[in-house]
Amino acid sequence: MATTLAQMGLLQHPLIRTYLLTIEMACLNLHLIQMQLLLRDELKNNPSGIYAFICIPTKKVYIGSSLNLRKRFSQHISGVRTNILLKRAITKYGLDNFCFVIMEYCPPERLLEREQVYLDFVSTEFKFNFLTVAGSTLGYKHTTDAKLAMSGENHPLFGKQRSAETRALISLSSTGRVLSEETRSQISESLKAKDLSGENNPFFGHRHSEETREAMSIALSGSNHYMFGKVANNARSTYLYGLDNKLIRVFSSKTELAQHLSVSRGTVNKYMNSGIAFNNLYFLRDSPIDV
Repeated sequence: MATTLAQMGLLQHPLIRTYLLTIEMACLNLHLIQMQLLLRDELKNNPSGIYAFICIPTKKVYIGSSLNLRKRFSQHISGVRTNILLKRAITKYGLDNFCFVIMEYCPPERLLEREQVYLDFVSTEFKFNFLTVAGSTLGYKHTTDAKLAMSGENHPLFGKQRSAETRALISLSSTGRVLSEETRSQISESLKAKDLSGENNPFFGHRHSEETREAMSIALSGSNHYMFGKVANNARSTYLYGLDNKLIRVFSSKTELAQHLSVSRGTVNKYMNSGIAFNNLYFLRDSPIDV
């Protein structure tokens, strides 16, 4: 491991240099499916601990802790429920320019305590982390640039006024009250009477900023998605075979198989239709085969 890290210039990284003798493992070539699968297999037996992503070109670090390292790793590399700065860096430099490090495995009750040790060690300018306290937003403030980007003409409601119906809905939702059927009907009829097309639409001529679209995408992805943990009614089982045509695993849908391989559903379709081995490791089938 030390030889490979030296080749990538990481042995001189303060985090690696200081903790080289105690870190559990450091993985490169994260863009390779084989490496991702090996890493997931390793993490199945060691569920909780402290980890780090190191951007090789910039030497910036993201420190994190998780009760489920396997799931957290998958979320980061797929861009779901991840740190926005880390996500942008992965998009810019590619996974092949990142090193994933398991700093240590530790029991759940010590996660935040041990994460704080590493957060304190890495200086602010070399961290992707926004927060300085593990597991807390206490003391965190948006930067001046971030505040400006969300204010004035950049604010989605700039120059607009919410309708009386919308204000009533917000007020009621904030108090935890449930609207009666009669109230909902009145609001619905009021909205139907308004022409909200074209220039009458309050969002006419505006578009969400890249940051807003990214935040909305993250907010509706992963466990927040309405289909999370569910299988579509029209979903069909899919099959993962080895090169020897021995069945490895059955999946409930193409989507589940795509998530397992960390690829898109379109990629799964392509390999199923072509009959070509995926990464020279597996055959993806939409029906079982007789051997």
